[in-house]
Amino acid sequence: MGVPDQTRVAGLVAAEAARFEHIAAQVRLVFCGLGLLALLGNSASNSPENILAVSGVTLVFIAWAGFIYRRTRGGAAPGWTKWVNAAVDVSFVSGFAAGSYLNYSGAYEMLLAPILVALYPMVMFLSALGGNFRVTCFAGLLAALQRLALLRLAVDRGHVIPSEAAVYGKEAVSLPDQYTIVGFLFVLGLVYGALGVLLRQQWVRSATDTLQRQEAERQQAQFRKYLSPSVAEFVAENPAAMGLSGSRRRAAVMFVDIRDFTRRSEAARPEVVVEFLNTIFGALVPIVFANGGTLDKFLGDGLLAVFGVPREMPDDSLRAVRAAMAMLERVRELDAAGVGGEFGVHIGVGIAHGDVIAGNIGTPDRLEFTVIGDTVNFAARLQGLCRDLGRSLVISDEVQGAVAREFRCVKMPPVKVKGKSGTPTIWAVVRDGEGEG
Repeated sequence: MGVPDQTRVAGLVAAEAARFEHIAAQVRLVFCGLGLLALLGNSASNSPENILAVSGVTLVFIAWAGFIYRRTRGGAAPGWTKWVNAAVDVSFVSGFAAGSYLNYSGAYEMLLAPILVALYPMVMFLSALGGNFRVTCFAGLLAALQRLALLRLAVDRGHVIPSEAAVYGKEAVSLPDQYTIVGFLFVLGLVYGALGVLLRQQWVRSATDTLQRQEAERQQAQFRKYLSPSVAEFVAENPAAMGLSGSRRRAAVMFVDIRDFTRRSEAARPEVVVEFLNTIFGALVPIVFANGGTLDKFLGDGLLAVFGVPREMPDDSLRAVRAAMAMLERVRELDAAGVGGEFGVHIGVGIAHGDVIAGNIGTPDRLEFTVIGDTVNFAARLQGLCRDLGRSLVISDEVQGAVAREFRCVKMPPVKVKGKSGTPTIWAVVRDGEGEG
């Protein structure tokens, strides 16, 4: 499987990042709701100054949260909003804490209330959802600096009793503990940043897997146009069977040619010719598939099919001849129905068996799975001999040996075949009602 286009990978990663940004925006709105509930539920126990200050902070946060929610509903918000998000999220907690400075417990509540410390990791996690290491580290640094500023404000102005010992409660504030919190927030920003990196790496892996799966499905959809359902299923389960590298196989190769096509195409309108070809191929290709064959390609007024590639078949020659005989019968039906008009419908078929080289051939931009080799050339020559020999189905000696028990075959007179030394033995398969002479 090739490496997906990095532009498409980046597009899918950006879409996933936008989805997580919208999730973060939704969580931010939840925080807004919780903030309002906290204000309403504790209004009687807090000072008016505290209620006013915290209300102002909450309203600003709600306004920004609503703006981001709307921007992320239709896709990614501008890049600068990520930095503002981090600043607003952290400043919301710090502003909430600063509002507590105006409450009855003053600076002690601002520094010691557990909820005010716990809110920082919660809002910083929203930055991690964006998958941006620098933004998340910025959130951690800003949280640490703001927490340090609140601490120094309370200590420097003498609003708390500082202590170097680990003491808790209203009587003193332990400075080592407070500095530990500051350091913890900074380190947490780094940890969340690493988490964001892992999240983005997962997006990249997921995007790559998605594109590879889509490409595999696209290839399988293409293969299904040329393979019988059973062979298509085999390829789906064994993708290496139609891989980029070539391999030598034993297979039966069939060439089919529509007779008198040149005269027909000269005398008829182009759309009529195309309709005729589509009708004939539409009748012949299902027969190839029904016998487990693979449609290699269309050849203008003919087609090339192969039996035994990509899946090996011990009876590939027999399948090929069965398919050819069914084709000849189907063409006879079409001719009787007047499909061919004044020219009728007639085909010639040549089948050879032997070694072929199968693989994807072409350029990096356009590859085609096909078979090549002497056996392919020989099958084409046999098909060309049909007219000269007055036969509809001409096969090689190896094919005759595989089908002689099921089909009546007649040995043809010695004939020179281009590309073959000497005069190879060739046979014609005789249909019911067809003479042997």
